[in-house]
Amino acid sequence: MVPTFLLLFVQFLPYSPRWLLEAGRDDYAHAVVLRLHGGRDTGAAERAFSEMRAAARAEAAVRSHSLSDLWASK
Repeated sequence: MVPTFLLLFVQFLPYSPRWLLEAGRDDYAHAVVLRLHGGRDTGAAERAFSEMRAAARAEAAVRSHSLSDLWASK
């Protein structure tokens, strides 16, 4: 029952704002954050979006795409 429910309704869930930011879709991520905060342009939604965007950019700056980095650190 639960897997069927999830399979049917997962298509109505929004994309993760974090994933959208990492994919370079900032405007859509901002819209999703606003919708998750009740659809109003609130200060809390803006702060959450700003923090998410800063964290995503900071992680992208230090992210490595080399498989050998998995074994390079302890």
